[in-house]
Amino acid sequence: MVWFAKRVGGEYELGKTIGRGHFSKVKIGVHVRTKQQVAIKVMERKALQDENMEEQVKREIAIMRKLNHPNITKLYDVFQTRRHVYLILELVTGGELFDKIVQCKRFTEEMGRKYFQQLVLGTLYCHLHGVAHRDLKPENLMLDLNRDLKISDFGLSNLQPTSGSGNITQQLKTMCGTPEYVAPEVLSGTAYSGFTADCWSCGVILYVMLAGQLPFRDTNASTVFHKIRAAQFEMKTFFSAAAKDLISKLLVVDPNKRYTLEQVVQHEWFAPGFDPVALEKIREGASHGLGVDSAEIQRAITLIHDDDDMKSPSAATSPNSSVMSDSTYSNSGGASGDHVDMVDQLHRRASFARSSFVERNTRFGLRGTPEAASAQLVEILTALKLHPDAKHPMTIKCSTETENGVITFTVLISAAASQTDVTVVEIRRGRGPTLEFNEIYCKVVEKLDPQQVPPNHH
Repeated sequence: MVWFAKRVGGEYELGKTIGRGHFSKVKIGVHVRTKQQVAIKVMERKALQDENMEEQVKREIAIMRKLNHPNITKLYDVFQTRRHVYLILELVTGGELFDKIVQCKRFTEEMGRKYFQQLVLGTLYCHLHGVAHRDLKPENLMLDLNRDLKISDFGLSNLQPTSGSGNITQQLKTMCGTPEYVAPEVLSGTAYSGFTADCWSCGVILYVMLAGQLPFRDTNASTVFHKIRAAQFEMKTFFSAAAKDLISKLLVVDPNKRYTLEQVVQHEWFAPGFDPVALEKIREGASHGLGVDSAEIQRAITLIHDDDDMKSPSAATSPNSSVMSDSTYSNSGGASGDHVDMVDQLHRRASFARSSFVERNTRFGLRGTPEAASAQLVEILTALKLHPDAKHPMTIKCSTETENGVITFTVLISAAASQTDVTVVEIRRGRGPTLEFNEIYCKVVEKLDPQQVPPNHH
């Protein structure tokens, strides 16, 4: 049962937290009149200002308001108060594609094809309406109760200027995204098409679904970036010939030679079970872009409805608010500004981007004292050969070696502030492949006695 304690905008009641970010939370909500459940992303306005995130959020709101496709998470409404911005989103309850991959180890080609078709349709819809996502990855692909895929988190998206015929007239320059899924041209700091960068990310996702691991991986980040720039990866022997061919056409260093999504839908591997009518609907509705211009982006925050209980002017709508617009290049122009170490820059940007949006919640509660929880977890971690270092029982450091390198993580244990009989446990990743860390996290949780995990503390 979900407990609702606060009302937003007079229309939605807030429930329990289902995800957390650096300065945001996602909570379950319910519409007071219709009883429809939604996801409510709650962002602190001061944090948006301090992190110079207002422009990015404005752009996310302006774009998501106009996106309408079965494979894209819907934005229903937006509210603001003195302290918070609330995004009312479609509640997608089937979990992340990421978790599904971990659960299955890897997908059969039939299963992978179904999700890839939906990913391509949703992304192509965005492209035909002039929007590049720029952070496609399994963690941003949600599954609904029917196991249909929904693209989420448009926080790094941007409008990709094109001509009436669809040709790109200006290129983007901001380095952003998640390193393992970022295209070589983005890594290199050159001007790039957001559309072709998304195509690379789709190729990485296809590989991950079919292989159960990333194509570009190493314990050293610089080596990973070198492999990405060279498209140096192992084509798995168990991939079908058609799958190998499609992956090889997407993971191409030269963006001008990389497959477009229009070419992907014509590929033999993509075709089985695909409904061409869905593609025609997208094309028919894409004769014009979304009509989101820079002025509309600037108005995105001011158009937000004030909470009836907390109306007030906001610093976020002030003309002096900082602007973080994504500059563009003309096709005839080059990059402006000083060159910096691109690997270091992407590290910083990627870390920033991940902290700005919802992250997987790797916290849970255990009944009993922190000391008892520590002893229980050390026993489980030892049994799983994760080499716990329990010199400090409330901060257990662990490491294990896999075929893809060393994984490190820390188990943090503390008493719950609100319940004296509950201990809070957080398993925080250090270094190593995210997919394998999540698999370890799931194994640890599975070993716990369900009777020890109180309700609403999963």
